[in-house]
Amino acid sequence: MKISVITLSWDNLDYTKAFVKSIRKNTSFPNELIIVDNGSESNTRRWVEKNADQFLIFDENQGFSKGFNEGVKIAKGDYIMMANND
Repeated sequence: MKISVITLSWDNLDYTKAFVKSIRKNTSFPNELIIVDNGSESNTRRWVEKNADQFLIFDENQGFSKGFNEGVKIAKGDYIMMANND
């Protein structure tokens, strides 16, 4: 069983870093971490590209629902989990 964990990020790099660290440390099942960056500044984008299993980068904020739905489209897990980074 594989779970796709999807989170959105928008200029909250400290929260996103803490979230990713916690997910990686506290999960024992195979999972896929998808980060959808919703129009953040470039330093957040670069970090997301290096630390997510899969990612989407938007130039403009798409809103929560659209951002999450776009993450679902690229998910490969058997189940999908939505988690906020804050």
